[in-house]
Amino acid sequence: MVYKYLELVFQTDDPGLSLTAAAGKIERDLAALTYEVNALILVNESIKSLWEANKEKPLEKLSSDAQRVNDLWRDVSIALPGSRDVMGTLVLLVEEVVGKDGLAVQGKRDGIKKVLRKQSKDVEIQEIRVQISNYQNSLQLTLSALHVCVSISVQDDLGTPLEEHFPEGDQGKILVTTRNPLNRVHGAVGKGCYHFERLRESEANDLLLRAAGSAVREYASKITNDLGFLTLAVLQAGKAIAKRLCTLSNYVEVYDRSWQRIRRLRRKSDQRTGTELTVNMNVYSSYEIIFRGLEATDSLVTQDAVQLIKTFAFFSWENLRIDVLTTSVQHPRRQSRHEQEEVAESAMTRHVKPQSWTQIAKGWALWAAMALQKDQSGQVLPAVLRDDNEDFDEDRLMDALDQLNQLSLIYYQEATESYTMHPLIHTWVRERPQMSTSEQALWCQAAITTLSRSILLPPLDEIPSAESLRRHLVPHVSHALRYQKNVEESILENLKMRKSPWLITKSGFGRNQALASAKFSLIYLKNGYFTEAERLQVKTRDFVCARLGLEYGPARKITLLLAVTYGLQMRTNEAAMLQEEVLEACKSHLGLDHHETLKVMSTLGASRRFQGRFREGRALLEQAIEGMSATLGPVHGDTLQAMDDLGRLLWMYLEYVEARKLHTKVVDGLTRILGPVHERTLIAKENLAMACLSFTGEVLLNGSTAHGMMEEVLQERKERLGKEHPWTLYAICNLARIKSGLGNHIEAERMMRDVLPIEPRG
Repeated sequence: MVYKYLELVFQTDDPGLSLTAAAGKIERDLAALTYEVNALILVNESIKSLWEANKEKPLEKLSSDAQRVNDLWRDVSIALPGSRDVMGTLVLLVEEVVGKDGLAVQGKRDGIKKVLRKQSKDVEIQEIRVQISNYQNSLQLTLSALHVCVSISVQDDLGTPLEEHFPEGDQGKILVTTRNPLNRVHGAVGKGCYHFERLRESEANDLLLRAAGSAVREYASKITNDLGFLTLAVLQAGKAIAKRLCTLSNYVEVYDRSWQRIRRLRRKSDQRTGTELTVNMNVYSSYEIIFRGLEATDSLVTQDAVQLIKTFAFFSWENLRIDVLTTSVQHPRRQSRHEQEEVAESAMTRHVKPQSWTQIAKGWALWAAMALQKDQSGQVLPAVLRDDNEDFDEDRLMDALDQLNQLSLIYYQEATESYTMHPLIHTWVRERPQMSTSEQALWCQAAITTLSRSILLPPLDEIPSAESLRRHLVPHVSHALRYQKNVEESILENLKMRKSPWLITKSGFGRNQALASAKFSLIYLKNGYFTEAERLQVKTRDFVCARLGLEYGPARKITLLLAVTYGLQMRTNEAAMLQEEVLEACKSHLGLDHHETLKVMSTLGASRRFQGRFREGRALLEQAIEGMSATLGPVHGDTLQAMDDLGRLLWMYLEYVEARKLHTKVVDGLTRILGPVHERTLIAKENLAMACLSFTGEVLLNGSTAHGMMEEVLQERKERLGKEHPWTLYAICNLARIKSGLGNHIEAERMMRDVLPIEPRG
């Protein structure tokens, strides 16, 4: 009976084993388990010896960040006894399984006993193995962190060359971990250096879910993206979720709230305020060490670097082009010269229509109102971007950027020729407890001012460089405005906590704010974000018109810009109403033959087409073309724009031959003035191509030419604006219409169906 049971037990493990082989297997298993215990004891004793050897050393020899090193060695001392106790328990379990007769199986009865004892202890042994593995991993990570901490204290000292830390002699190998990209020159093995940025999204998601003990992937990408796919940050997030401090679904919200709590607690005391807070701050400790060192250095380049990094914290964290900074100095000068030229031109023509005494008095009142509305305070900017003198020192700017790049607070991306900040550094600089709410407001305004000054107003914005910059600025403008709103809300909350809440006043909206708002609306408008553009334009127009009226040039300009936004949203009646108001103001203040009056007349004529008032629209456009041809010339941009609008109106009269003649003149003229791929030139080419289609969609003539022209327009817009920009989608629809007119209905249908799933922006 005993032998049968022994055979059954052995067959449960492996039915193919004989009794003798099974006994041998038990011996090998026990021997392996004993070897594993002895190996773990040796590892534990080695770590203990290392700790004993280092615990009495002066901290300054280990790292300049003595507290951090001390904390790491304390973690080692805490982990060692626990690991030793667990291994003692494992030793006892192994001794129980082995028995007093030793590892060898002494006959069948002894084999049965060893098998039964091993099976009864398997679960406990596996649990203890897991505990030991956790201790082992913890010790390994702690010692690795200690090594990295010592390395950072050496590698990131910009004042000391790296080679001074190398030992003497020509034997051995040195592994250097550094943030400074200039140290790559010391690499002598293989490719010389390895650049570790961040985890891939799938890797970060897997790490988060393992640390959180969850398999729900729905919210993982959002969390890891906000944390910049940084390993330590993702692990801390997973631990917080595993501890039920938050869930995957609300982690981002809790993360944002935790910053507010950290700021409140750190403002009250410089001491650490609890384990949870300390763990959260560990993610950012190395950034703070670097940042404080930078602030403590008293030199012009480091002062510029600190001001720039604080400003960058309120931009988008990626793809900050250098020309955003340089044009913030250059473009205001160019805009100022243009405005002076406009004033001189207006002075020569404004009295074509005699003014009444009432108009003269109103002009003096307008001048006084403008003087009162003018902001007296200087603009908030980093010192390196101020244009107090005519010579902008671009080398000084590059030195400050290089300083930040050497510290890896920003990274230069050669592919895009722009700088990028890691998302966690971006958050830390902006939200660190040492940054008060008032200082946040200061540097957020510096970011907004920098962006605003880099934007040119029409017609100067038609140059190619301004067009390219305009597309790049959208995420930076959006981030700066969002942060501004958050800071204003924080200031309001702080004011409510005061003893005299009745003293609360709202932040002002003055001339500089109105100008920035108008410029940002132009960025949104040109990139297809019509709703955001309208919101800013309405705010600006209400401010300007309520104080100065349409007699003031900028009031007319922002009103016409709002009309364009309404028109692009097919709110034609609202657009035409605003244009009528401006036209009447121009007639009254400037006269019928003034350039601005004629330009407004042509825009109103174009709107009349969408209202179905073709005869009135045609009369306005023809009058405007005649007047501008006489005063500006037939190849001026505004004259050509009016011709293009008249050509489109002629489609309504089925006068396609005359329309094509006008569109051809416009394409030729704009190509000479602006170039073949300017956005206005592309619109003119699109209109010329569509003039080859009849009202019913039939291709009249030159079908292949029209098709090729539309393909060129579509390709340029895809490359310059993106595949989902409204103007790109419009070109796709028009190309599909031409394909259908040429009989390629299947291809036309496919193109239209591809467009349908794309949600509209405005």
